[in-house]
Amino acid sequence: MSFKALAKEIAGAGSTVSDTDVLAVLNDLTKALVKYLAEGKIVRFGDFGSFQINISSEGVASADKFTSSHIKNNKIQFRPGADLRAMLATVKYEKLSK
Repeated sequence: MSFKALAKEIAGAGSTVSDTDVLAVLNDLTKALVKYLAEGKIVRFGDFGSFQINISSEGVASADKFTSSHIKNNKIQFRPGADLRAMLATVKYEKLSK
């Protein structure tokens, strides 16, 4: 599902705002997420879940010898909230017919 299609669905689900308004809020949300993740913060979206940056690195003998050059990988981790975890427990899978 595209970002635009999601905005249209949110706007059409009994909301009093337009899909353009929803899209603007979601775009600003993305900008804020980028900003706070870059600052090393965990961003929590209530029941939706949370985002944080994780890194992996080479080990060093002591903390004072660690530099950013030891970092080998980084990624954004999403931890789903209760509703999404509950959905995973009840979702049904079917083989797709061709």
